[in-house]
This record gives sequence, structure tokens and C-alpha cells, in this order.
Amino acid sequence: MTASTPDTPLHTEWPALLRGESRLEWLPTGTVVVVLAGSITLEYPPRWLAGEAYRIRQTFTEGHAYALETSGWWGLYADRQRGAQLRVLVPAEPTYGWSLLTTLRRWLAHLGVRQQTRRGRA
Repeated sequence: MTASTPDTPLHTEWPALLRGESRLEWLPTGTVVVVLAGSITLEYPPRWLAGEAYRIRQTFTEGHAYALETSGWWGLYADRQRGAQLRVLVPAEPTYGWSLLTTLRRWLAHLGVRQQTRRGRA
């Protein structure tokens, strides 16, 4: 799995991490990381708390899946003894998608209708 940036087209990948290998990957919200073999430690993107940056690490073993709650640069660390085989499922479109835009468009159209009726045009 090569490093990707927000403008790179993303898709499903099957990366293998060698023993002790680590990678830093840009992954969007809603991405699902499945551990097919071995174990990995996921390191969350940095977060701020009381003026200091901190990172959370969580370990997953074979058979576990994790849906990413936030986008950012995620650290993937393979087990030092066995390595890991992963499946990374990246959503085809952003999670906010068209539903938010459709809702906003309806709301704006509703406001436009209300404005016209107040002026006596409708």
C-alpha cells in the first residue's frame, strides 16, 4: 500500500505488512481496516487536549475489523513476530455525500418560497 493523499483515488487494497513494518497512510472517515492474518496496532491521527497533541494506539488481531471514525494520517504498525495481512476498504465517496447537499438545497428552496409568499407573489 503506497502513501496516499486526499486527492489520490482510493479503493480496496490488500496490503501485507512485514514483521515490524510501519506505515503512515491518509485514510478518510468510514474506511474499514480488516486484519486477515497477524496483528496490527492502529495509531489515531493526532488530537489536541489542553494545548498538547496526543495519539491513541489500539491493537487488533486476526479476524478483527475497525471502521475509522475520523479522517487523517493513521499509523499502521505490524506485529514484530508475524507481520500482518490487511484488507482496507475505502468508501467510494465522502461520508457527507449528496444527502447533506440535497437537504441544504431543499432548505434553501423552502426559504425562497417563504420569501416570495411574504411579498405577495405566490
